[in-house]
Amino acid sequence: MRIMTHMKTHMRRRDVRFWEMTGKLSFWSRWRRQKKKEEEEQGEGTIAREEEARGQERSVQEKQSSMDAAKQVVDERERQIRKDVYMAMRSSVRADEVVHKILKSMPSQTERTVCFMVIEGCCEESIYKRIYGMVAERLCKSNTKFQVFFAEAFRTRYEHAEDLVEKQIEYTCKIYSHLLRTDSLPWHRCLSVLDIIESDMSQRLMIQWLLQGMVEALGMRAVQERLEKDKELRSSTVKLFPVDANEEGLERAVNLFEAMGLGELGAGVRAQLEKVRRSRRMTLNTNSAPNYNDRFSGGDANHQKGQKRSRKNMMEYI
Repeated sequence: MRIMTHMKTHMRRRDVRFWEMTGKLSFWSRWRRQKKKEEEEQGEGTIAREEEARGQERSVQEKQSSMDAAKQVVDERERQIRKDVYMAMRSSVRADEVVHKILKSMPSQTERTVCFMVIEGCCEESIYKRIYGMVAERLCKSNTKFQVFFAEAFRTRYEHAEDLVEKQIEYTCKIYSHLLRTDSLPWHRCLSVLDIIESDMSQRLMIQWLLQGMVEALGMRAVQERLEKDKELRSSTVKLFPVDANEEGLERAVNLFEAMGLGELGAGVRAQLEKVRRSRRMTLNTNSAPNYNDRFSGGDANHQKGQKRSRKNMMEYI
């Protein structure tokens, strides 16, 4: 009897341990299955993200490749245009012949490249050749598009004048003084860029040589009359002739025109400077003059006595 009871107790304990172990195993089994499932889901998400990233990278590379190919085509076309312009300049004697060859060989929508090439080709010469100015003149008169791009080229070279050597500035000014004096390019498109006050040394040199070239070709009086009578031109050159500037700016502009040897062109600025100075002196004299009404008006005797001046000091008002 005792043996049977012991066996039953032992069996129950064994069953309890069995179920405990089974429960633990089932818990760890469920945890491992859940963990594996999560890892698989994360792996699938990672793979999807990697595939998406690779797809985006491929699209960027394809886009970059297409852009590089297009750029290469443009570069090749521009190189060919530059070559054609160079060969036309070298193989021709007259400007009409050069322009005829350029217009005949150039593709459409390449006027800008032609304009820049004419200027750059001129600046590469050891001495200035008038044929470049004459070619630029005929191009501008053949199509208004050339006027737009020659004006753009002038603005670009003026804004980056500090990057140009002295010879390049000189030759550029010779071309544009030719274009302006022949009315191949509207004056306001070039002169509106110039700023006599806010300019560096290279830009002032560009202003000097351009205006000197125009004065040498047309004469000082003709240039002055054109600048004064043309309303559009006068409104476009407010930076070149800053008559609305303060006294310091006016004085600086006058001094710069004098230093350039173009004092007559700055006559309007000088007149405005003198007007401002007279106005300032009159204001100072008005503020410093004694008030004689207080001396002869009725009032406090002590106040009148305080206002009385010595005879010596009265001499300055005689």
